[in-house]
Amino acid sequence: MKTIIVFALITIISLAAHAEVIDGIAAVVNGEVITRSDVNDTVAAKPKTSRGEALDGLVDDLLFDHALTEAKIDVTDDDLARAIQNVLAQNRISLEALKSELMGKGITYEQYKKQIEREIRRVKFINQVIGPQVKINEQDMRDYYQRHPEQFRAAREAHIAEMVLPFPEQADQAQFEAFFEKAHKIAREAQSNTQAFHGVDRGMVNLKELSPDVAMAIPRLTIGEVSSPILTEKAVVIIKLIALPVLTADDFEKLRDHIYNTLYDQRVEEALKNYLQQQREKAFIDIR
Repeated sequence: MKTIIVFALITIISLAAHAEVIDGIAAVVNGEVITRSDVNDTVAAKPKTSRGEALDGLVDDLLFDHALTEAKIDVTDDDLARAIQNVLAQNRISLEALKSELMGKGITYEQYKKQIEREIRRVKFINQVIGPQVKINEQDMRDYYQRHPEQFRAAREAHIAEMVLPFPEQADQAQFEAFFEKAHKIAREAQSNTQAFHGVDRGMVNLKELSPDVAMAIPRLTIGEVSSPILTEKAVVIIKLIALPVLTADDFEKLRDHIYNTLYDQRVEEALKNYLQQQREKAFIDIR
Protein backbone atom coordinates (compact mmCIF):
# COMPACT_ATOMS: atom_id res chain seq x y z
CA MET A 1 0.00 0.00 0.00
CA LYS A 2 1.01 3.54 -0.54
CA THR A 3 2.44 5.07 2.61
CA ILE A 4 3.92 8.29 1.28
CA ILE A 5 2.64 11.15 -0.80
CA VAL A 6 3.95 11.14 -4.34
CA PHE A 7 4.40 14.63 -5.73
CA ALA A 8 4.60 15.77 -9.34
CA LEU A 9 6.57 18.73 -10.58
CA ILE A 10 4.91 20.79 -13.30
CA THR A 11 6.79 21.85 -16.42
CA ILE A 12 7.59 25.34 -15.23
CA ILE A 13 7.12 26.51 -11.64
CA SER A 14 6.20 30.17 -11.71
CA LEU A 15 8.69 32.20 -9.72
CA ALA A 16 8.81 35.90 -9.02
CA ALA A 17 12.14 37.52 -8.23
CA HIS A 18 12.13 39.00 -4.73
CA ALA A 19 12.10 42.79 -4.84
CA GLU A 20 15.16 44.47 -3.39
CA VAL A 21 13.12 47.49 -2.31
CA ILE A 22 10.18 46.78 -0.01
CA ASP A 23 7.19 48.42 -1.66
CA GLY A 24 4.86 48.21 1.29
CA ILE A 25 4.50 45.69 4.08
CA ALA A 26 1.43 43.43 4.07
CA ALA A 27 2.42 41.33 7.08
CA VAL A 28 5.29 40.43 9.39
CA VAL A 29 5.63 36.78 10.45
CA ASN A 30 8.17 36.04 13.19
CA GLY A 31 10.24 38.97 11.96
CA GLU A 32 10.02 38.12 8.24
CA VAL A 33 8.22 40.47 5.88
CA ILE A 34 5.52 39.71 3.32
CA THR A 35 5.25 42.63 0.90
CA ARG A 36 2.21 43.90 -0.92
CA SER A 37 3.88 42.94 -4.19
CA ASP A 38 4.12 39.35 -2.88
CA VAL A 39 0.35 39.39 -2.40
CA ASN A 40 -0.17 41.00 -5.82
CA ASP A 41 1.97 38.32 -7.49
CA THR A 42 -0.03 35.56 -5.82
CA VAL A 43 -3.35 37.06 -6.88
CA ALA A 44 -2.05 37.52 -10.43
CA ALA A 45 -0.99 33.84 -10.56
CA LYS A 46 -4.33 32.68 -9.12
CA PRO A 47 -7.03 35.08 -10.39
CA LYS A 48 -9.82 33.41 -8.37
CA THR A 49 -7.94 34.01 -5.12
CA SER A 50 -8.88 37.04 -3.02
CA ARG A 51 -6.18 39.22 -1.46
CA GLY A 52 -7.10 37.92 1.99
CA GLU A 53 -6.77 34.30 0.83
CA ALA A 54 -3.49 35.10 -0.90
CA LEU A 55 -2.07 36.69 2.25
CA ASP A 56 -3.21 33.74 4.40
CA GLY A 57 -1.46 31.38 2.01
CA LEU A 58 1.77 33.39 2.14
CA VAL A 59 1.66 33.41 5.94
CA ASP A 60 1.22 29.62 5.94
CA ASP A 61 4.13 29.28 3.49
CA LEU A 62 6.42 31.23 5.81
CA LEU A 63 5.32 29.22 8.84
CA PHE A 64 5.93 26.03 6.89
CA ASP A 65 9.40 27.24 5.88
CA HIS A 66 10.19 27.88 9.54
CA ALA A 67 9.03 24.35 10.39
CA LEU A 68 11.23 22.90 7.63
CA THR A 69 14.24 24.74 9.04
CA GLU A 70 13.55 23.54 12.58
CA ALA A 71 13.04 19.95 11.42
CA LYS A 72 16.39 20.03 9.57
CA ILE A 73 14.99 18.32 6.49
CA ASP A 74 17.90 17.72 4.12
CA VAL A 75 17.83 17.60 0.33
CA THR A 76 20.82 15.88 -1.28
CA ASP A 77 22.32 16.62 -4.68
CA ASP A 78 20.94 13.25 -5.81
CA ASP A 79 17.43 14.22 -4.66
CA LEU A 80 17.60 17.41 -6.70
CA ALA A 81 19.09 15.71 -9.77
CA ARG A 82 16.38 13.01 -9.75
CA ALA A 83 13.62 15.60 -9.40
CA ILE A 84 14.88 17.67 -12.33
CA GLN A 85 15.39 14.55 -14.43
CA ASN A 86 11.80 13.61 -13.65
CA VAL A 87 10.64 17.01 -14.89
CA LEU A 88 12.56 16.54 -18.14
CA ALA A 89 11.23 13.01 -18.63
CA GLN A 90 7.59 13.88 -17.85
CA ASN A 91 7.63 16.83 -20.22
CA ARG A 92 9.89 15.20 -22.82
CA ILE A 93 12.27 18.12 -23.04
CA SER A 94 16.03 18.54 -22.76
CA LEU A 95 17.80 20.45 -20.00
CA GLU A 96 18.75 23.08 -22.56
CA ALA A 97 15.10 23.48 -23.58
CA LEU A 98 14.07 23.82 -19.94
CA LYS A 99 16.68 26.51 -19.33
CA SER A 100 15.54 28.35 -22.45
CA GLU A 101 11.91 28.21 -21.28
CA LEU A 102 12.90 29.54 -17.88
CA MET A 103 14.95 32.35 -19.41
CA GLY A 104 11.93 33.38 -21.48
CA LYS A 105 9.96 33.76 -18.25
CA GLY A 106 12.70 35.79 -16.57
CA ILE A 107 13.69 32.93 -14.22
CA THR A 108 17.26 31.80 -13.71
CA TYR A 109 18.07 28.11 -13.53
CA GLU A 110 19.45 28.62 -10.00
CA GLN A 111 16.13 30.15 -8.90
CA TYR A 112 14.31 27.19 -10.42
CA LYS A 113 16.53 24.68 -8.60
CA LYS A 114 15.94 26.46 -5.29
CA GLN A 115 12.18 26.21 -5.81
CA ILE A 116 12.47 22.51 -6.68
CA GLU A 117 14.58 21.98 -3.57
CA ARG A 118 11.95 23.70 -1.45
CA GLU A 119 9.21 21.47 -2.87
CA ILE A 120 11.27 18.35 -2.13
CA ARG A 121 11.79 19.53 1.45
CA ARG A 122 8.07 20.12 1.85
CA VAL A 123 7.24 16.61 0.67
CA LYS A 124 9.89 15.05 2.90
CA PHE A 125 8.54 16.99 5.87
CA ILE A 126 4.99 15.81 5.18
CA ASN A 127 6.15 12.20 4.82
CA GLN A 128 8.37 12.25 7.91
CA VAL A 129 6.42 14.47 10.30
CA ILE A 130 2.77 14.66 9.22
CA GLY A 131 2.25 11.26 7.57
CA PRO A 132 3.07 9.13 10.66
CA GLN A 133 0.26 10.91 12.55
CA VAL A 134 -2.32 9.53 10.10
CA LYS A 135 -3.90 6.21 11.13
CA ILE A 136 -6.37 4.40 8.87
CA ASN A 137 -8.03 1.11 9.77
CA GLU A 138 -10.24 -1.29 7.82
CA GLN A 139 -13.50 0.24 9.04
CA ASP A 140 -12.33 3.73 8.08
CA MET A 141 -11.79 2.51 4.52
CA ARG A 142 -15.15 0.72 4.29
CA ASP A 143 -17.03 3.70 5.72
CA TYR A 144 -15.32 6.08 3.27
CA TYR A 145 -16.09 3.81 0.32
CA GLN A 146 -19.76 3.56 1.29
CA ARG A 147 -20.07 7.34 1.64
CA HIS A 148 -18.23 8.17 -1.61
CA PRO A 149 -18.91 5.42 -4.17
CA GLU A 150 -19.05 7.89 -7.09
CA GLN A 151 -15.50 8.98 -6.32
CA PHE A 152 -14.16 5.56 -7.33
CA ARG A 153 -16.16 4.80 -10.45
CA ALA A 154 -13.31 5.98 -12.67
CA ALA A 155 -10.60 4.28 -10.62
CA ARG A 156 -10.30 1.11 -12.74
CA GLU A 157 -12.46 1.28 -15.88
CA ALA A 158 -14.15 3.80 -18.14
CA HIS A 159 -16.03 3.84 -21.44
CA ILE A 160 -14.22 6.36 -23.63
CA ALA A 161 -13.90 7.60 -27.18
CA GLU A 162 -10.37 8.57 -28.19
CA MET A 163 -8.78 10.75 -30.84
CA VAL A 164 -5.04 10.24 -31.39
CA LEU A 165 -2.99 12.88 -33.21
CA PRO A 166 0.54 11.50 -33.89
CA PHE A 167 3.43 13.95 -33.67
CA PRO A 168 4.59 15.20 -37.10
CA GLU A 169 7.92 13.68 -38.13
CA GLN A 170 11.01 15.87 -38.42
CA ALA A 171 9.02 19.02 -37.68
CA ASP A 172 10.61 22.31 -36.74
CA GLN A 173 9.45 24.50 -33.85
CA ALA A 174 6.92 26.43 -35.95
CA GLN A 175 5.37 23.21 -37.25
CA PHE A 176 5.10 21.79 -33.74
CA GLU A 177 3.41 24.97 -32.53
CA ALA A 178 0.92 24.79 -35.42
CA PHE A 179 0.29 21.12 -34.60
CA PHE A 180 -0.47 21.86 -30.95
CA GLU A 181 -2.70 24.78 -31.89
CA LYS A 182 -4.66 22.45 -34.15
CA ALA A 183 -5.06 19.97 -31.28
CA HIS A 184 -6.32 22.71 -28.96
CA LYS A 185 -8.76 23.93 -31.62
CA ILE A 186 -10.20 20.42 -32.04
CA ALA A 187 -10.59 20.09 -28.27
CA ARG A 188 -12.23 23.53 -27.89
CA GLU A 189 -14.75 22.79 -30.65
CA ALA A 190 -15.60 19.41 -29.14
CA GLN A 191 -15.89 20.87 -25.64
CA SER A 192 -18.44 23.43 -26.86
CA ASN A 193 -20.28 20.86 -29.01
CA THR A 194 -19.61 17.22 -28.08
CA GLN A 195 -21.24 16.07 -31.32
CA ALA A 196 -18.22 17.55 -33.11
CA PHE A 197 -15.94 14.99 -31.47
CA HIS A 198 -15.11 12.20 -33.92
CA GLY A 199 -12.95 9.92 -31.84
CA VAL A 200 -12.81 6.13 -31.95
CA ASP A 201 -15.15 4.45 -29.44
CA ARG A 202 -12.91 2.25 -27.29
CA GLY A 203 -15.75 0.82 -25.22
CA MET A 204 -15.15 0.03 -21.54
CA VAL A 205 -11.37 -0.08 -21.05
CA ASN A 206 -9.12 -0.90 -18.12
CA LEU A 207 -7.24 2.28 -17.19
CA LYS A 208 -4.03 0.25 -16.77
CA GLU A 209 -4.11 -0.39 -20.53
CA LEU A 210 -3.96 3.35 -21.27
CA SER A 211 -1.06 5.78 -21.24
CA PRO A 212 -0.55 6.99 -17.64
CA ASP A 213 -1.19 10.58 -18.77
CA VAL A 214 -4.53 9.59 -20.32
CA ALA A 215 -5.51 7.42 -17.34
CA MET A 216 -4.84 10.31 -14.95
CA ALA A 217 -7.09 12.63 -16.96
CA ILE A 218 -10.18 10.40 -16.90
CA PRO A 219 -11.17 10.80 -13.20
CA ARG A 220 -11.23 14.58 -13.70
CA LEU A 221 -13.88 14.37 -16.43
CA THR A 222 -17.64 14.21 -16.03
CA ILE A 223 -19.68 11.89 -18.24
CA GLY A 224 -20.05 13.42 -21.71
CA GLU A 225 -17.10 15.79 -21.23
CA VAL A 226 -14.22 16.11 -23.70
CA SER A 227 -10.68 16.53 -22.38
CA SER A 228 -8.08 19.11 -23.28
CA PRO A 229 -5.20 17.76 -25.40
CA ILE A 230 -3.15 15.21 -23.45
CA LEU A 231 0.55 14.92 -24.23
CA THR A 232 1.76 11.30 -24.45
CA GLU A 233 5.04 9.80 -25.65
CA LYS A 234 4.28 9.75 -29.37
CA ALA A 235 1.07 11.69 -29.82
CA VAL A 236 -1.47 14.14 -28.47
CA VAL A 237 -4.63 12.42 -27.30
CA ILE A 238 -8.12 13.86 -26.79
CA ILE A 239 -10.72 11.75 -25.02
CA LYS A 240 -14.44 11.87 -24.35
CA LEU A 241 -15.82 10.16 -21.27
CA ILE A 242 -18.94 8.25 -22.33
CA ALA A 243 -19.81 6.16 -19.25
CA LEU A 244 -18.47 4.73 -16.00
CA PRO A 245 -19.11 1.33 -14.41
CA VAL A 246 -21.66 0.88 -11.64
CA LEU A 247 -19.89 -0.19 -8.45
CA THR A 248 -21.14 -2.53 -5.75
CA ALA A 249 -19.93 -3.53 -2.30
CA ASP A 250 -18.03 -6.40 -3.95
CA ASP A 251 -15.72 -3.89 -5.68
CA PHE A 252 -14.24 -2.80 -2.35
CA GLU A 253 -11.44 -5.39 -2.43
CA LYS A 254 -10.49 -4.49 -6.02
CA LEU A 255 -10.26 -0.81 -5.06
CA ARG A 256 -8.69 -1.26 -1.62
CA ASP A 257 -5.35 0.40 -2.44
CA HIS A 258 -7.01 3.29 -4.26
CA ILE A 259 -9.40 3.88 -1.35
CA TYR A 260 -6.52 3.84 1.13
CA ASN A 261 -4.46 6.30 -0.92
CA THR A 262 -7.39 8.67 -1.37
CA LEU A 263 -8.29 8.63 2.33
CA TYR A 264 -4.63 8.92 3.35
CA ASP A 265 -4.04 12.01 1.19
CA GLN A 266 -7.22 13.62 2.53
CA ARG A 267 -6.25 13.02 6.16
CA VAL A 268 -2.68 14.22 5.58
CA GLU A 269 -4.10 17.45 4.19
CA GLU A 270 -6.34 17.83 7.25
CA ALA A 271 -3.43 17.09 9.60
CA LEU A 272 -1.26 19.64 7.80
CA LYS A 273 -3.94 22.31 8.15
CA ASN A 274 -4.18 21.56 11.87
CA TYR A 275 -0.39 21.71 12.18
CA LEU A 276 -0.23 25.10 10.46
CA GLN A 277 -3.05 26.40 12.67
CA GLN A 278 -1.03 25.38 15.73
CA GLN A 279 2.01 27.17 14.27
CA ARG A 280 -0.11 30.30 13.76
CA GLU A 281 -1.17 30.26 17.40
CA LYS A 282 2.47 30.20 18.53
CA ALA A 283 3.82 32.70 16.00
CA PHE A 284 4.02 36.50 16.07
CA ILE A 285 1.94 37.65 13.10
CA ASP A 286 1.33 41.32 12.40
CA ILE A 287 -1.12 41.92 9.53
CA ARG A 288 -0.82 45.50 8.24
